[in-house]
Amino acid sequence: MAERHRSRLSGVLRLLAVCLIGAAAPVRAEPGVIAEGPQELRYLDLTPRPAAVAAVVEDGRAALRARGIEIGLTYIGEVFGGLRGGLRRGAVYAGRADIQIDADLGKLAGWEGLGFHASAYQIHGTGPTRYYVGSLAAVSGIEALPATRLQELWLEQSFLDRSLTLRAGNLAADAEFLVSPSATVFVNATFGWPVLAAANLPSGGPALPLTTPGIRARWNALPKTSLMLGLFNGDPAHARGDRLALDPQTRNRHGMDFSLHGSPFLIAEAAHAYVFGGAGPERTGTVKVGYFHHFGAFGDPRLDRDGNSLAAPWSSGLPARRRGDDGFYALIDQTVYREDADSDRGAAVFARLAASPSPASLVSLYADAGIVYKGLLPGRPDDVAGLGLAHTRIARRVRLSDWDRVAFSGSALPVRRSETAMELTYQAVVASGFTVQPSLQYVVGPGGRTGNPLLPGFPRIRNAVVLGLRATIQY
Repeated sequence: MAERHRSRLSGVLRLLAVCLIGAAAPVRAEPGVIAEGPQELRYLDLTPRPAAVAAVVEDGRAALRARGIEIGLTYIGEVFGGLRGGLRRGAVYAGRADIQIDADLGKLAGWEGLGFHASAYQIHGTGPTRYYVGSLAAVSGIEALPATRLQELWLEQSFLDRSLTLRAGNLAADAEFLVSPSATVFVNATFGWPVLAAANLPSGGPALPLTTPGIRARWNALPKTSLMLGLFNGDPAHARGDRLALDPQTRNRHGMDFSLHGSPFLIAEAAHAYVFGGAGPERTGTVKVGYFHHFGAFGDPRLDRDGNSLAAPWSSGLPARRRGDDGFYALIDQTVYREDADSDRGAAVFARLAASPSPASLVSLYADAGIVYKGLLPGRPDDVAGLGLAHTRIARRVRLSDWDRVAFSGSALPVRRSETAMELTYQAVVASGFTVQPSLQYVVGPGGRTGNPLLPGFPRIRNAVVLGLRATIQY
């Protein structure tokens, strides 16, 4: 048995080598000058042959696929410019290169039902939100400090004829929880992992760009109904010892912090898929409801440990401790129109609502909605157009804390209330695996209408207009 496994592993390694050095395909020699005598001399033909190289690489990938290994490469490059408002005007470029490896260990090693996944990325450039916009909702979903990071690394075992799966390792909750399928086309990050979760949870929660050790169980209770339960380390960049940098991405710079020092974070979700019949093609839909709870201690945004306002001159400056942070959410994603039964061209709408009643929350209410249309323009069946809106409500205790600062300082400081982000986007398929996507965004009340730290007197950040262009290559 061991000898057979070694033989399989040797074969897989050889196939991987073919994929990685596919560009070094054999060079054909053409007849050249023939010298007098028995030996024939040939010149090397150094003419590039991209199609031949691609064929060799694809053959290698196909051979790996037959052994149960899938390798994916993605590069996203984007440029964004702040046209008006925000912290200041300016333009930036950011890029992210991803690699993903999935392996079916049943095919590869004879362990039936076991899967392996690893992903990593290298991000470079500058995101627009931190330096130019100042909004709670990140303008781009790939924004992060420049770094090379491990993303996810996990094993998943299936049971009961694959109706039950158990996943364990370094996980990202936003890969499966709180996801509205139609909203994934948008560039703004809040249409993925919403601001309510990113702002309330330590270090932004277990979501891009930070992952953390965790375990997830998924049970397909019925053919169209599933239940998911996830338990994660509650802080993917826990500050301890000499690791007290303010930015969590700096504390966990390469995604290699596998510690369990954060308090647990629990999230549960139920999903049901359905089909509307009637006249015309069938229209599918999905509804999801969920709840999450963080078991850690949080600082009160308004009161210190003696019950005084944190803005008072006599305050100790030490926030009162509040145990736990909760959140509830529900979403619906519904196809409302299909052009014909043989294609997926048509329109879908989505809506998502989330609330957090916990006294330590920065955001108490979040809602987003939008419409997407695939194949909107004639002759462009695979393009996707989308219009989305997301609204974030600042928690009442935070607003009262801002009023306390106004009262005790005697200055007309901004009082945070809400932020609303709108996005209009169009994802155009240029070629197989290559898309170009312009994105126009308008942000009302960036930061919840907070002050601009770059200007004297901290005036309120002006409403921002941001224009960007993203190009994505997938292989």
